[in-house]
Amino acid sequence: MIATVGTFDGVHIGHRYLLEQLCREGRDRGLSPLAVTFDRHPLSLVNPESAPPVITDVDEQSDAMRALGVKLLRVPFTPELRAMTGHDFLSMLHDRHGVKALMIGFNNHLGCDRDRSPEVDGVELVHCAELPEHSGVSSSMIRTLIAGGAVDQAALLLGRPFTISGTVVSGRQLGRRLGFPTANVGVAPGHVMPAPGVYAATVGDYPAVVNVGRRPTVDHPDAPLSVEAHLIGFSGNLYNSYIRIEFISRLRAERRFSSLEELRDAIAADIDNALSVIR
Repeated sequence: MIATVGTFDGVHIGHRYLLEQLCREGRDRGLSPLAVTFDRHPLSLVNPESAPPVITDVDEQSDAMRALGVKLLRVPFTPELRAMTGHDFLSMLHDRHGVKALMIGFNNHLGCDRDRSPEVDGVELVHCAELPEHSGVSSSMIRTLIAGGAVDQAALLLGRPFTISGTVVSGRQLGRRLGFPTANVGVAPGHVMPAPGVYAATVGDYPAVVNVGRRPTVDHPDAPLSVEAHLIGFSGNLYNSYIRIEFISRLRAERRFSSLEELRDAIAADIDNALSVIR
């Protein structure tokens, strides 16, 4: 195995640049590429209040790695692992997982001693160059863009649309009464959320309008944040289905309307605008 280590949240274009080099170096050495990551962000143990929300859930991260031809190893981030030096961590990868080469990113370090070049017998160190274009791309930058509603700009850095996945749960069925049935998506805690507003999106083969927010026209101001998707042209029952929403662009901010009729007219306009954006 030739391995590289990181959180890889988002599997963004910077990660992909590293992983593509990993695959090339693996082919040259006859070694299979392996990305080593953790079952939680290290800050969730070191400083829980500073742990960032995730961009990609476990399934999406695995799918993105698989598409690149890279095997993913998810290591439990425990106090014992945190206390390992770079040398000990690399020795563990060598002994337990057959790692014979390690690719180090331009700003990587390993272990509690933050070693950039740990030496372990039988393991070759390979250094990766910095991403030549869009330098400075980072998961934190992408989170900031998403939280500000700039999902289209985030997509440029991700190399694909930002997505939210979850199981469709029962709601108040207000959308159905208005003529625009929605799928209410139960999003796992700890996932980064777009700024409240209305978004053009896709769900599978269907264009969609997605509202992220607290539905101020029909709910109280401190209602929990919800994600509701109207799949344009879809008819059927999605309850208990697991769906993935791909966000394309923010159409407008969430707002309170004076009546349900005004809300209905706004949703109809949102659908027209979403179709124009997606097409």
